[in-house]
Amino acid sequence: ALPIYTIQLIQHNRRMRNLIAAAQTSNQPPTEGIKTEESEPLPPRPITPPMPDDLHAMDYKNPKLPFQLRHSDPESDFYRGKGEPVTELSWNSCRQLLYQSVATGLAHAGFDSAYESVLETLTDVAHDYCLKFTKLLRFTVDREARRGQIGRA
Repeated sequence: ALPIYTIQLIQHNRRMRNLIAAAQTSNQPPTEGIKTEESEPLPPRPITPPMPDDLHAMDYKNPKLPFQLRHSDPESDFYRGKGEPVTELSWNSCRQLLYQSVATGLAHAGFDSAYESVLETLTDVAHDYCLKFTKLLRFTVDREARRGQIGRA
């Protein structure tokens, strides 16, 4: 739903830009020596696409409490390590999820289409970035554990 909604918003943005450009050209004073026809009225403003319900917060119609991070509560089951075991994903599943995430990111950036080779290359770049980032995190956590310091380099 999110990529489709993003594309709808991009198309809406283009229609709005075209409408603004048409309004600006119709407001320009006529040039001397050139006959001008009566300008046609501007078309109505395009309707903004509605956000799909699955993109809203679960309680957006009836908000109850402000957002809270439940997992930061030391009394929570998550904090204690209890609960359902984490599902391990295969390498192929992780790769496909990263590929879809890259495609979604490109849609958010305004790209309507992309070659598969570009998506594969950007997926490789994102994979390498995640590997380096998580290795750096592991290194930092291990160093802090050895030194007994938290939050200092």
